[in-house]
Amino acid sequence: MELFLDRFGHPTWLPFSVVSGRLLLAAILGALVGAEREWRDRVAGPRTHVLICLSACAIAVLTIEITHLDDFNG
Repeated sequence: MELFLDRFGHPTWLPFSVVSGRLLLAAILGALVGAEREWRDRVAGPRTHVLICLSACAIAVLTIEITHLDDFNG
């Protein structure tokens, strides 16, 4: 538990501005795709596509952060 608490404030490999920029870009692109689908009366709209794009981006950012941990450089 102590090791977890020590690493909780560990600095990230990607700067916060890059992470937030990627999440913002994913939300915008997902909203564009969703708006186009809503305009054409398709089933999945903007909310669905924004959520899917944000979750895919979050998984990609977490994967980048996990691969740069010191535990994997051994």
